[in-house]
Amino acid sequence: MRKTLLSIVLLFSGIVNSESFSFCNGKLISSNNCSIEKINRKLRKKHTNKEVENWIKQIEARKHTIKTAAQVKQEKLEQKKIELKKRLDMQISIRRNKQTKTTMTSTIKGKIREFANRKYPNDIKMQQYTYKNQMTAYHYLLTIKDLELKEFASRKYPFDFEMQKYTYDNQLAAKRYIQMVRDTEVKGFSARKYPYDYTMQKYTYDNQLSAKRYMNSIKNQWANNKAVRKYPYDYTMQKYTYDKLAY
Repeated sequence: MRKTLLSIVLLFSGIVNSESFSFCNGKLISSNNCSIEKINRKLRKKHTNKEVENWIKQIEARKHTIKTAAQVKQEKLEQKKIELKKRLDMQISIRRNKQTKTTMTSTIKGKIREFANRKYPNDIKMQQYTYKNQMTAYHYLLTIKDLELKEFASRKYPFDFEMQKYTYDNQLAAKRYIQMVRDTEVKGFSARKYPYDYTMQKYTYDNQLSAKRYMNSIKNQWANNKAVRKYPYDYTMQKYTYDKLAY
């Protein structure tokens, strides 16, 4: 009954259009099949004072996070200043690096000329040839990535860039070879004997492996035992000792 009265009140108050509604089973139904119950529920729904107070508190708490247009503009301006400063610092750094490289290159060129003159004091053509090769090797060494091998080559030939390049390439090839070998016992022996020299590690590994295979194939046990007792970890010396005893 209350629902019907409420519907009639709505009808006469002009909130809804009489032509858009009809009664069905005691309920007022709109032309788009929307139940009046939805309208009634919306009208009856009221928020308590406590809920309103909570909303006010939330709004007050968020006031400090709301930025004005002026604040946003100021922040953007500050960000642009920071970005501009970074760009200027980067440009200055690039210029300094270029100047440093230019100075270093000039110094290197002078050292290479001195090196070529000392090597061929009376031969201008050989001086020019040496200078050209040294400069090529120097630029090559600037591009290499294995700093361990670069330092090894630099210590071995501090004034000769051609020999540094030659040493670096050989060391790099030997290092890759050693990383692929399978006999860990022989590999460990070689690494302990030459911890910083990969070409010598490769040379020692190959010789040790060959001697190890030889010692595993021999038949004279007396000579074999004596050689192993004398050099328990060195297969090349075992082979040398065995051959002296057996033959």
